[in-house]
Amino acid sequence: MMNRLFIVVVLYRQRWRESPLLPVLEDFCQKGQGSLLLYDNSPLPQTDPFFATRGVHYIHDKKNAGLAVAYNKAIELAGSKHDRLLLLDQDTQLTAAYLAEVRLWPFDESVPVIVPRLFADKRQLSPLLASGYIGRKTLPATPGEHREPVMAVNSGCGISLEYLRGIGGFNEAFPLDFLDHWFFFRLSEEKKGVQVSQEKMAHALSVLNYQNITETRYQSILAGESLFYAKYDRANRRRHHRQLLLRTIKQFIQVKDRQIWKMTWQEYWKMRRERN
Repeated sequence: MMNRLFIVVVLYRQRWRESPLLPVLEDFCQKGQGSLLLYDNSPLPQTDPFFATRGVHYIHDKKNAGLAVAYNKAIELAGSKHDRLLLLDQDTQLTAAYLAEVRLWPFDESVPVIVPRLFADKRQLSPLLASGYIGRKTLPATPGEHREPVMAVNSGCGISLEYLRGIGGFNEAFPLDFLDHWFFFRLSEEKKGVQVSQEKMAHALSVLNYQNITETRYQSILAGESLFYAKYDRANRRRHHRQLLLRTIKQFIQVKDRQIWKMTWQEYWKMRRERN
């Protein structure tokens, strides 16, 4: 059995030496257990002796094209020598136990994905049950195989490369935000299952806090949401429209950056005009 793992880590304004992924992934590569792509979207490139390790690829992309381009590059580089891909964000606290689980997991056609349980403090961020509109009250998915719809964030996803090639890779219409929603929606539409690991890992999700988010990033989120509910999850489009109004009110009260709530309000009215 091949079981050759290719890992892709997307970096942004972070030195490799400062990433919490470093000890686990350097050990992984130095033992020859698979290959690694470090795709750096930072304004300036970086150098590190580790980049010369066999099986390690470093690519700097000053255009900051996002996640989908990086993931598709990983699929290309993986070639025929690998049969599985692991997606990682720079802020995920990867455990050696989960890495070993992804390396050995027996992917099949009906269950082409395995995901960890990601937590911020005591809250499970991912994966979540996705039979309806995903919001703050959405229930977490428990360990085991799930045939009902599940949504997970990109980081930590172990995916069969055969499945990814079969769907043409990642949808670059979602360069950053809502790429994960698109991917798991497609899995659900194709009646594919998701394996949820017992393993827990810490993960920082900056978009949870509107006080810290930039206007540029928030515009990216709104664009991803709009495309997803307009073209894919149309059954929840009306619910999302109502949610935008509620979000506008909450942001007006709580968020200091007045432009944030104005952007939400404008998106609400844009959707309303499109509905009419």
